[in-house]
Amino acid sequence: MKLQHIAAAVALAVAGSANAAVDQFSTGNSSFFLVAYDNAGGSFTQTASLFDLGFNLNDIAGATGNAANGALGTLAQAGTNVVWNFNTNTVTINGTVASIGTNDWSGNFAKLVANSDAGQIRWTVGAADSTGILGDQRYLITGQPNASALSTQNGTNTTGLAGSAGLLNNTNVTSKGTLSSADNGAWTFAATAGDGAATAANGYVIDSTIFGTGNWRTKNVLTTPTVLDGAQQNLWLADATGNEIRLGQLPVGQTVPGFLNNSTTLVFNSVTGTLTMSTPAVPEPSTYAMALVGLALAGVVARRRRA
Repeated sequence: MKLQHIAAAVALAVAGSANAAVDQFSTGNSSFFLVAYDNAGGSFTQTASLFDLGFNLNDIAGATGNAANGALGTLAQAGTNVVWNFNTNTVTINGTVASIGTNDWSGNFAKLVANSDAGQIRWTVGAADSTGILGDQRYLITGQPNASALSTQNGTNTTGLAGSAGLLNNTNVTSKGTLSSADNGAWTFAATAGDGAATAANGYVIDSTIFGTGNWRTKNVLTTPTVLDGAQQNLWLADATGNEIRLGQLPVGQTVPGFLNNSTTLVFNSVTGTLTMSTPAVPEPSTYAMALVGLALAGVVARRRRA
């Protein structure tokens, strides 16, 4: 991708509007969110966080199509790197700080880490459109799918993701922490920190009624509950017909080191306090030419040394 095209994409992303509140699935363009939780004790745990990341579904997946023919949003354009820093309450896009309103994540991030077992934080990001484009609802989900998972994702499973709409429209969650006071806030439930019983009524975001059996985790067959802090995941757009596409995937035969499946790759790291989303850029022809020249020179040097 040409450098001027990357710069244009970044400029558009940096100018994105802030979220004054958490946008629900029913808006057709929900907030882009991170859920992180300590799963050391089993399927439902005593510590879980919801972070409003300050962008929306259309910023990632585009606003003009579904999983059969969608267009990428500005944050998933080739060569774009986005870093959310929960310690400093900042977002950078290709090294430039994004102006997206007031970010207030640090206190709730510190609470998540303080009440979680080391190395046991699991995570997912997402966004959704429960109204649909071209007749199909859309769900942006993370995962490390194998061939078997891809073959079992279908319309029934995808529609089941709608059961997690309560995550963003449950006022017991969205009124907690800084979610209602900041443009882009967060809430961490931790029973050990005096937040009460692990229920949706107390703002527990992994409660089984909104994020458990039959909903986000089990109906998203592209992912797995074993994706831990520090692991890579891809972003997928799934629609109500069962179609799915992996965002930011390079053309067949193109490879850029460091990217899972040569596609948009996310990593949540509780040690650095960051979530990083990167999309590979297709190498320019000149890059290939320079690489070939380099290989040729290396071969000449090797032959001379042998001689």
